Amino acid sequence: WQDPPPGTVLPKGGAVHLTISSGPAAVPVPDVVGLEADQAKRIIEAAGLTTGTPDSIPASADRGVVIATRPGQGVGRDPGSAIVLVISSGPAEISVPDVIGMTNQQARDRLEQAGLKAGAVTARTVPNRPAGLVIDQRPAPGTLSPRDGPVDLILSRKPNP
Repeated sequence: WQDPPPGTVLPKGGAVHLTISSGPAAVPVPDVVGLEADQAKRIIEAAGLTTGTPDSIPASADRGVVIATRPGQGVGRDPGSAIVLVISSGPAEISVPDVIGMTNQQARDRLEQAGLKAGAVTARTVPNRPAGLVIDQRPAPGTLSPRDGPVDLILSRKPNP
């Protein structure tokens, strides 16, 4: 069987062969590791993909440099799919100070002096303990953190009478 040339009028009842598309071809995730986040975003978008909410983690790369993508380089995705850029928040270089036992304000001041900042502040009921003191922190004292990294504080709270 040979297809007739394009534009040929077929006789009534003639056979027509159809090729059905399986959709647009998958787009491979470009290699953007080592690039600044803005440049990486432009490359991802030029490839026909989008960028999702970026993730930031401490790494040896300079702050703002892409250290990975999710999914990784070369993985095929449908056009318009979101790719997550994993961006370096800078080297983990500051040892988190121990602020357990301090008031919220004392802990905030100490973290700021160390080059860090207070993150989320929550409270936990602790019997036989004064209210408003730091009883736990995340990350733990001595952990390395990037400059301006957040330290979550858990404060003591009196039990309800």
